[in-house]
Amino acid sequence: MRSRGEPPFDDRRIRYAFNYLLNREKLIKELFYNEYIPKNSFYAGSIYENPANEQVKYDPEKAVQLLAEAGWKTRNEQGLLVNDQGQVLRLEIGIPKVIDYVVTPFQQMLRDYGIDLQIKFMDGNNLIGRIT
Repeated sequence: MRSRGEPPFDDRRIRYAFNYLLNREKLIKELFYNEYIPKNSFYAGSIYENPANEQVKYDPEKAVQLLAEAGWKTRNEQGLLVNDQGQVLRLEIGIPKVIDYVVTPFQQMLRDYGIDLQIKFMDGNNLIGRIT
């Protein structure tokens, strides 16, 4: 996936919109048989967790609002979001094949809101090489 400094992730609203579109509770229920508890911090439950941090929960209405504010408010004939220059909100993510069962449902969640997430299967060496 692109780094935070590259479009479209150079816009904080886009980064937040992606978080608001991730329905973690649904994924945990349907893919992991309710065996996990969603965490809001890498340090959840420890003295290092910051309880003042905003808890970003699944909120597609907020995501759509943020996407519109960032210039992604109209859809093309395929139902994908486009900006004023006609660019489609399209991204690519490199993943190992073994986790496609988790990423594919998220890809569909994003597609429902007009975002085209392309999945590229890569081995570990290629993934490490993409880290910048």
